[in-house]
Order: sequence, then C-alpha cells, then structure tokens
Amino acid sequence: MTNAVAAIGTQLKMGDGAASEVFTKIAEVRSIQGPTSTFDVLDATSHDSLNNTREFVAGLIDPGELTFEVLFDPGAVTHDATTGLIAKHQARTETNFQLLFLDSTLVTFAALVTNFEPSEPHDDLQVASVTLKITGTITWA
Repeated sequence: MTNAVAAIGTQLKMGDGAASEVFTKIAEVRSIQGPTSTFDVLDATSHDSLNNTREFVAGLIDPGELTFEVLFDPGAVTHDATTGLIAKHQARTETNFQLLFLDSTLVTFAALVTNFEPSEPHDDLQVASVTLKITGTITWA
C-alpha cells in the first residue's frame, strides 16, 4: 500500500513584514518546486589520508531557491506592484515566506524575489514564473 500524498492544496504564503507578522496565501499558485538545499563538499585529503583515498567534509549550506508559477493577476494583492511579488522584486527586499503542506508541515524561510517573469501566450492563460532566493536557515516544523 502506498503512502503517496496529493500535492493539491499546498499553500505558499508571504509575510507582510509587520512586528506581528501576518502571512497571506499567494493567489493562484499552480506549481511549486523546492526549496532546494545543498551544501559544499570540501576536499579534506592530506598526505595522512589512508589507502590513497580522498576524504571529504561538509561545508556551508546553500539554502537554494524555491520556484513557482502563478496564474498572473496584476490586480491581485499578492501579485501587484504595491505590496505583492512585483513590489518585493522591484524593491529587492528580503521577505518571510511560509510553505504549508496538507499534513500541516510548515516550512518557513526568508527570501529575495530574484525573478518575476510574466508570460502572455496568445492561446493560453496569463502566468508568471517566480524565483525566490532563500537567505538564511530553512525551518521545517
């Protein structure tokens, strides 16, 4: 028997930056990839390494990116140029985000909106691809 979980209903939320921060669900998210997290692998090989074999140690963690696509609505509060994703991108401001899975797992992180790319095909829906560059620790709870 499988333990597979459907992804529909996962929520991506953006914080408002207030002292008592309020997180608002980003409207019309279609797909989410990430967050990606990797770390550097440092070569610790020396003349003392046994059997002429390389040795490695873990280096710094790169919290990576989270990318997602929305059905783009320039008037939506979470998309717009006043307080939404466009505003965060243009201001180059660090923003807190939350990713809420259906089993109530909550992932929190701060990020910069490094890419906001709308697309307007003549025969399909208006969408925008967004990239968040995570800065600092990712917390899973």
